[in-house]
Amino acid sequence: MPDRPTPQGTMALGETRIEINIPASVFLRDTARSDGYEPIASRLWDWHRLLTGNKLHPDTFRYLWNVARRLDVAHRQFELVRAAIDRASELQPDPVACRREMFEALGYTELAVIALSRALQVTLEIPRRFPNLRVPIPAVVKHRAKAVLALRANCEHLENDELQRPLADKDNQLIAVFRATHLFEERRVVGETYSLGIDAEATGLLTHAREYLVDAITRLTRRPPAPPVALPATKRRR
Repeated sequence: MPDRPTPQGTMALGETRIEINIPASVFLRDTARSDGYEPIASRLWDWHRLLTGNKLHPDTFRYLWNVARRLDVAHRQFELVRAAIDRASELQPDPVACRREMFEALGYTELAVIALSRALQVTLEIPRRFPNLRVPIPAVVKHRAKAVLALRANCEHLENDELQRPLADKDNQLIAVFRATHLFEERRVVGETYSLGIDAEATGLLTHAREYLVDAITRLTRRPPAPPVALPATKRRR
């Protein structure tokens, strides 16, 4: 396991400057959401704004902060998915209201999968952007990123999206609004080859990516400020 060096610096509080030693892993903690995920983008902003010594290069900070924002936004999208599914369940006695909530949950799900995939892809780029970093990406993130990318492709190409395919009878009359039974009954996004749980599994991926980002920030803060390596356009992941 890589060591976790403690960044040293001067923190400016008004007109007072205090020499402190504070680990990024402590400073970047935030109030956990109901599923345990801790947002990071706002704390990272404060970290870079307040720490006057050993600052990150502006381009390095910008890249890592954008990774943090994408992780937070992806998590928020899954919170919206879960809430909409719960509301749909509560509204089952009212078919029209229930259907509206299900449609909303479906849209949130598509956006959540896309946001999660984008967040994982920029996380996977960190070792290529900072080749001397030598902090291993969590195995679960590397392993599941491919599955999330495949699910994202479905969400971005609605003609192939299982969630958007209505059920029809032999006369092509709709007999169900959509066949997203896995989403509403099992709380999973299911594609042709891969699936993803919207609760513990999605939160776990985001939490592992967050922990990796904190390790990367800790290491990079201890080094002379340097910009990230620009990748060739053909190797960039969106």
